[in-house]
Amino acid sequence: METGGFLPHTPKIRASCRFPALNKKRVFQMIPSRLHKIHVDADHPYFSYSGRMDDSNKKAVLIHYPGSYIRTRFTGTSLGLLFSLPYVSYPHWINCQIDGVEYVIQLQPGAEEREYPVAVELDHGEHDLTIIRMNDFCSGVCAFHGISIDADSLVMKPAPKPKRRLECYGDSLTAGCLSDVYERAGMADDKDMSQEEITRRSNGGHSFANVLARRLDAEIHNNGMGGLSLMDGYGYVTMPDTIGLETTWDKLNPIPQFGEITAWDFRRYTPHIVVIAIGQNDSSTYPDILTDAAAKVVWTSRYTDLLHRLRRVYPHAYLLLTGSVKIHPLCWEEVLFEIAEKFADPKVLAYRYKRAGLVTPGHIRLAEAEEMAEELEQFIGTLDNPWSE
Repeated sequence: METGGFLPHTPKIRASCRFPALNKKRVFQMIPSRLHKIHVDADHPYFSYSGRMDDSNKKAVLIHYPGSYIRTRFTGTSLGLLFSLPYVSYPHWINCQIDGVEYVIQLQPGAEEREYPVAVELDHGEHDLTIIRMNDFCSGVCAFHGISIDADSLVMKPAPKPKRRLECYGDSLTAGCLSDVYERAGMADDKDMSQEEITRRSNGGHSFANVLARRLDAEIHNNGMGGLSLMDGYGYVTMPDTIGLETTWDKLNPIPQFGEITAWDFRRYTPHIVVIAIGQNDSSTYPDILTDAAAKVVWTSRYTDLLHRLRRVYPHAYLLLTGSVKIHPLCWEEVLFEIAEKFADPKVLAYRYKRAGLVTPGHIRLAEAEEMAEELEQFIGTLDNPWSE
């Protein structure tokens, strides 16, 4: 496979023991395959999946959302990944962590399964493996078929999932779009960046949502989607007939060009805390709620409707309403407190970042994601027993 050189050294992130530290060298791999290997199919019981994924074909698990991840352990000295990339025409990227060392793997478009060599000459013995989807849902769907390992090796049961469970809904800021453009922290995005470069420098694992999960030692379902607004007809998802969170929230796949539209089975995952970070794309495509009172009434009503629907499927979870540190009119922060107050539920709360709407005109980079995650972690620490079953 072709590679693009070396990525910059990854800044340190505080991480739990259940999620390998993201503080070691990130490498593009171009290595020979080993001759004597075995394939371990995606339906092996020692693969642990986290995120909204379609496992109706258990030999080809469709990974939809950014920051979704697969964990296992294996023995031996080499590893390859088995993936296909249906529905898209440009490469995607996977973050593969072996014992805390990151390898960034480029996936090529195509519905046929391919093997992507990751590492050879690993130390003999046991290895922890985490495979993370980096790219946004709107970039397409990737299918995980399994891994390849040495013929005399085996997979082993991974560490148990964390008992704490987190879910996040939002737009490209939640999805980690352009989070790895470290050199443009606090700056606007580079408008000349190619689509391939955008996908390479976007990383759901470095979104504020996934950083928060690691800080909390929690499992996460990151349902971020670039361009998403609250309401249908606004934002940028499935243009020109756009859909919003009010349509996507209960879907496994809400986008028809990526396969059949399918509902999510909420029995599969019940979070203790749900973070809703929506409004950035509303602020740029919806009428100004500061000056248009009627538009504000409609928007707050639709947001409240969404909260009622979430409350029906998650009767005991905390629902946290947030904005971001990306520059936007602060009225979109203030309205969240009004919504939470009128909802009159002690577990529905709004939170405003210390530097909300003030930090950057561009997407949230890793350093800014860490800032947001640290604040949310501290706020969650003030809640009354948020992790109770």
